[in-house]
Amino acid sequence: MIHKLINRLFDHPVIRERDENGMLTAAGFTWTEPVMWVFEIFGTAGFLLAFYWLMCLADPHTPTEFTAMVGLALMGCVGACAVLGSVSRGIGFERSGRISNRGGWVNWLDMVGSIKDHAHIASIEVTKTELGAGVAMFTTWGGTVMLSHGLSEPAARLAAVQLTIALREMRESLTTVRSHQSGQRQAAAALID
Repeated sequence: MIHKLINRLFDHPVIRERDENGMLTAAGFTWTEPVMWVFEIFGTAGFLLAFYWLMCLADPHTPTEFTAMVGLALMGCVGACAVLGSVSRGIGFERSGRISNRGGWVNWLDMVGSIKDHAHIASIEVTKTELGAGVAMFTTWGGTVMLSHGLSEPAARLAAVQLTIALREMRESLTTVRSHQSGQRQAAAALID
């Protein structure tokens, strides 16, 4: 629950960067994904420590120092869930053709090695994974790059749709830039003649 509150407070998912002429230079999307093993370990430990701490408080024979240590361990487990409970992920498509990491680190090394240009992306889709739903990029040569593994289906669909929109906007922007540049070349050629 704490990771959902933190995500709501600090979530700025849509990436649209423009240059001084108003042309799109980068488009993408960021999202957060829960790290379930953190909640399984620290959440369970915190749950058990909470009951143990309450029993220490209720027992008059328990030293206060020991009760304080159990309370600190409980706060450490809650803090671990809050801080380590989610990972930020994000992808940006740049005008130069590059794909940039806009958050997180998981699977980025796989992606750098497999896709170097967003022209090679055929589609971005939601897939079923062992942890729930995920977001996958399929390449024109048949490769698959998993961007996310442990999302809920609505969150995965949101990320896939927003990344598809960002990729489409960037490709449309590139078409506009190319047509603008060819128009400038034709005008310059007419002046030379």
